[in-house]
Amino acid sequence: MGFNIAGLVIDKNYQNDLEGLSTILGQQLLFSEKVDFEQASENWKEDTYCDIYFHEEATLIFLSMEECANEVLVPNQVAFNFVLSEMSMVFSVHYTNNEQLVRALVVLEDETRPIDLGEKFAFELEETDPSELIYHLFEQTLGKSFWSIEPDEENVYRYHLK
Repeated sequence: MGFNIAGLVIDKNYQNDLEGLSTILGQQLLFSEKVDFEQASENWKEDTYCDIYFHEEATLIFLSMEECANEVLVPNQVAFNFVLSEMSMVFSVHYTNNEQLVRALVVLEDETRPIDLGEKFAFELEETDPSELIYHLFEQTLGKSFWSIEPDEENVYRYHLK
């Protein structure tokens, strides 16, 4: 089946500023329950809720793929939203810094002309797999590798979106 996740990573911890995070997402966050990282990173997130992992200096929000199709602009922060669908072979990244698009890459399996905007990151010159771009930016923005987060990590919260 493959890995099928989407989300937004911001280089600021919003745990004590949910109102600010709601503004960024354009939706109200209503606390539902505490979950672990394995649940949060489940395949095919519905658009009625999101799961938020708060790391020391950053925030990771797992959203539906539809919510992550376009860039998310965050004032005074580095942020990137991503779609990683190994099943449908769709890879999308919109990396911004202080509301300015730095890099966009959208690769669709059946698309002959992918979207490729901005200057490539150094690691892209060595790595041709678009999913690796997502994992590199993940670590760069969150300050931690996606694969180093333990499945039973409990600093994750589920919120309904309104």
